[in-house]
Amino acid sequence: SFGTAGIVKSPFLGFGDNISRLQIDANNRIVAGGGTRTADSSCGPFIDSAVTRYLENGSLDASFGGGKQTVDVYGGLDHLNGLVTQPDGKILAVGGTSLNSGGAEKDVAVLRYDTLGNPDPTLGVGGVVTTAVGSGTLQWITRSGKEGEWAVHAIGQEPTTHRIRFADFAAHGKPE
Repeated sequence: SFGTAGIVKSPFLGFGDNISRLQIDANNRIVAGGGTRTADSSCGPFIDSAVTRYLENGSLDASFGGGKQTVDVYGGLDHLNGLVTQPDGKILAVGGTSLNSGGAEKDVAVLRYDTLGNPDPTLGVGGVVTTAVGSGTLQWITRSGKEGEWAVHAIGQEPTTHRIRFADFAAHGKPE
């Protein structure tokens, strides 16, 4: 059976948790990505990116960092909007990040977690790559032409000129 009466609840930091993407990996585990609010009231309304992995029965996968992982990219607002599990079991995620709780100056953040839920040190700095794209950023992941490879894309608007900016990232996380 799955969870309790088919329902699973697993809060991250206590309030404001949300999931924006779900997927089933090759081992039938459920991978979820989104954001969680910092429970410490002294930090204000900051949101960290969050990834969790569940077993088929709905229990948290303890082999994935206790089942839940959060990453604070800039100390402001972070949120994951896309994720995929690579053939090697690593999880690639993409989202928006901001330097402040007001949400201005949105950047794209590409994150990768190893199979144990740790930030993958082979991607960027500490498993994170960021690139300025502009406000109102949208991010997504698509399969590239080669089997098992993914491409990350982003679109945003420059705050002062209102020009639209595009960014594509290779599998190593660097913009192309």
